[in-house]
Amino acid sequence: MPQSVIFSDSTVDRNGNNIRMDFDTHSVLRRSWIIAGPTASGKSDLAMALAAKLSGEIVAVDSMTLFRGMDIGTAKPTHADRELIPHHLIDVYDPSESSNVADWLEQCRNALAIILERGRIPILCGGTGLYWKALFFGIPDHPAGNASVRDKWYRVHETLGAQAVHQKLAEVDPLSALRISPNDTKRIIRALEVWEVTGNPISSNRPDWHASLDVKPERPVQWIWLKWPREILRDRIAKRVSRMFAQGWETEVSRLEERCAFGPQSEAAIGYRTIRQALKKGVAREKIINQVVIETRQFAKRQETWLRSLPAITPFSMNSDRGLKDLVESIVGF
Repeated sequence: MPQSVIFSDSTVDRNGNNIRMDFDTHSVLRRSWIIAGPTASGKSDLAMALAAKLSGEIVAVDSMTLFRGMDIGTAKPTHADRELIPHHLIDVYDPSESSNVADWLEQCRNALAIILERGRIPILCGGTGLYWKALFFGIPDHPAGNASVRDKWYRVHETLGAQAVHQKLAEVDPLSALRISPNDTKRIIRALEVWEVTGNPISSNRPDWHASLDVKPERPVQWIWLKWPREILRDRIAKRVSRMFAQGWETEVSRLEERCAFGPQSEAAIGYRTIRQALKKGVAREKIINQVVIETRQFAKRQETWLRSLPAITPFSMNSDRGLKDLVESIVGF
């Protein structure tokens, strides 16, 4: 049975204010709404409508809307939306900075405490599966990052290549090597870093993410992920990517490139690296759009795999005939 993650007696928000946090994560989640789903599933629109209906505030469960200036390509809520409904965990870092799931989880707890102290309802909304799992099950107690060890493994990666560092991981931590793609350099090097610093594989201290939660929401429809038929979702993705390019996604990427703003984490956002490389090579715009559509569809498929592994969040069948107002009324009315 997973352990509830207990908040400390008090903490300090980003403005230096003390916040009482005398409740555990699961008790807070029971009072919250969760709107998950793959990209282009309509999460943000539903969260906005629910927040307006229920006097709620939105907490972004998204690893890329954390970065300032990456607005179009991450489908970030507009400034007008954020003025209308308070949003949390958006525009936290410059793209050149990095964060980890522990940083996000602590900031998420702070945001939940702030919302509840205001007497409002938290609405958690996003599609980053690792963040959802950390929120429900906690995270392992691994050591803080060790820059010298990490840099050493990055140098090995640069010199010998991705296959070499993945092979090393397979020797010292076979279970992690099976779980981590040879192309996922960041996670491979983090696993090697933990092994070298502690002498133990990172896989020896991870939450049981397949366990059943010992907590349920107060209402069945409070924790849902928006599940579209595959072909409809593919069409929604294609249309949204086209809108992003029409809104100036290429200009956004170029502006960030000029500032040398990208870091290893932000550059991994879907579409950004592809657009950067394509612009340098002079690839035709139509080909860039098609490639980003393909990458986004593949990403949505991975997101749904993550969500299927979270039995606490219930699939909510979507169809094109159901309008947003009807959807909100049916969920709230339920």
